Amino acid sequence: AAPAESRSIALRLISELLSSAQGARALLAAGAAETLCVALIHASGVAKGWGGGDAARGKEEARLTIDCLCSVNSTDPAAVQRAVRNTSAMPSIVALTGTDDERARSSAMMLLSSLAPQNAGEVVASGGIAMLCETLSRGATDQTLHTLAQLSQSAVHAVAIAQQPGALATLCSLVGQPHVRELAISVLSNLCALGALPTDALAGPDDLHRLLAPLLQGG
Repeated sequence: AAPAESRSIALRLISELLSSAQGARALLAAGAAETLCVALIHASGVAKGWGGGDAARGKEEARLTIDCLCSVNSTDPAAVQRAVRNTSAMPSIVALTGTDDERARSSAMMLLSSLAPQNAGEVVASGGIAMLCETLSRGATDQTLHTLAQLSQSAVHAVAIAQQPGALATLCSLVGQPHVRELAISVLSNLCALGALPTDALAGPDDLHRLLAPLLQGG
């Protein structure tokens, strides 16, 4: 089989092995976390058209790899954190949060949410805040807001969030959506508490209406 086809076959096999606790432990012992991180970096590059590879196959490999990393992360998060740090894979994970592949995007967001508390600096340095805010504007998910809520606990990161074009308006609008309301309010509260967002920045009629609406509805 060609190298690209062999990689896809290997990734599918790894995915099957990760479905059992015994298989996951054996793969972790064999260094699967770092191997998957390296594979993700390669697949992300191919998906972008680097090196003249097949972009479609690169996207497929990236999806398979991020799914496998999520599975490994559910078994041993510390191993994945070390692997991401040792291989400098964070930019590839952050980039996947903006992919048009819904499954890959969801897996990347889930992994990023898990990694963010201990790796906030790397997430931000890899363009994570800009990508997360852009993702918000296209449709919020629990993972996106959860990650922003974690990052907004740092004054430096809170300022970066507040300065993202359109971020404030989007967060205010999300207060009106019951399934993400608490997370949106949490981010806004952190921004205000840390001085990243002066309270008068929320004084516009539209913003106040959005913030008060849940109270008027008993939400």
